Amino acid sequence: MAAFKPAGEQARWKYVYEELREKPYGHTIDYAEMGKLLELDPVEDRHAIQMAMRRAAKELSEKDFKHIESVRNVGYRIVDLPGQLELSRTRKKKADKAMVRAQDPVEYVNKDLLAEANDEVRRGFYVLARAMDVLNQAHRHLDLRQQRMEAALESYTSKTDKNTDEVEELKRRLAALEAKG
Repeated sequence: MAAFKPAGEQARWKYVYEELREKPYGHTIDYAEMGKLLELDPVEDRHAIQMAMRRAAKELSEKDFKHIESVRNVGYRIVDLPGQLELSRTRKKKADKAMVRAQDPVEYVNKDLLAEANDEVRRGFYVLARAMDVLNQAHRHLDLRQQRMEAALESYTSKTDKNTDEVEELKRRLAALEAKG
């Protein structure tokens, strides 16, 4: 087996990282640009480009506080602050679905085969099924808590906006009365 040999002077992801770190929010880099940057074919080497971007995105996130979203069949975009919030919500939804799917293989199991399995396998199924159930319950509880917090924040913001509007109206009326004299 041959020893690992780098594809160039430095890892591919570093080229992508260096290209994107100074780009503004909203900037999109397409597969053709990345292919040229990495000296890869944007169609044939799509997977290599995606792997370089995945690692570069991690670095951008941790060091530069910039986050990347994929743009289907185009490339990748640096998201602004509201985009980061939406990106996080999208990823959370995917994680929610993955948590539910992760429970299925230990919850929906052939009981006859499980009865024939050794004690270690049966215990493993029991422990993992219970752990997944607890995790999913905690996840649902946290979702409800987040919804209540968002509703409370919205209510507070609405009341603050209303109070600000009322103060502005009172200032306007006071100025009108002072002008009359």
